[in-house]
Amino acid sequence: MCKGLKMKNKDWYKKGWSLNIKEQFWTEETKAEIDFIVDVLKLEGHERIENEICRK
Repeated sequence: MCKGLKMKNKDWYKKGWSLNIKEQFWTEETKAEIDFIVDVLKLEGHERIENEICRK
């Protein structure tokens, strides 16, 4: 986690989006991209993936 970034609720992502987000142009390939990641990493469904937002 980034310094200075504090998570108020660890399940924030569950309520942070509405279903209309899937209509955005940048989500067109999301399913194919996720399917690719699942296949390459041989994920079984119980894993958690962190989306790293800060890099230094």
